[in-house]
Amino acid sequence: MGVNGLRDTRGLTLMEVTFALAIFAVVTAVTAQALTSFYVALDIQEQRIEAVRVCMDVMGAVREEREALDAEEWPGNLVAWVEAQNDEGWPQHQREGGSGLGELPAQAITVECTSLEGQPAGQGDVVVMVRVYCTWEDRAGHALESQVVTALANE
Repeated sequence: MGVNGLRDTRGLTLMEVTFALAIFAVVTAVTAQALTSFYVALDIQEQRIEAVRVCMDVMGAVREEREALDAEEWPGNLVAWVEAQNDEGWPQHQREGGSGLGELPAQAITVECTSLEGQPAGQGDVVVMVRVYCTWEDRAGHALESQVVTALANE
């Protein structure tokens, strides 16, 4: 009570403080959820960019090999080389382990050589479609894939 017998109304009641803390907690939870979702999306996008880099590196190796191979045996010699690399798993292009920068967990690289009709490439195909696939797992264990496609000719 105040000096004149009136009730002192300065300060906050326990109910007001509790209500303010509840509002603050809800706003904080919503913000934290939004930031977490953004971080997950950003992480997946960085992994996709790295996977496309891997696919481009492999495609560059395929193009270099095409230049070095005998044109008379096109495309059989290129297909045989690609299949041998597929069997080895393209180890020079793997991005696992290390510092975590550019890392793609459970990464697998596969290259397919097909005719324009989608059949396996063979003798007589002037143009070969080369598809490079890079698969990996994100932090939650979901399988992801990126691919790069090009057409190579015997010239």
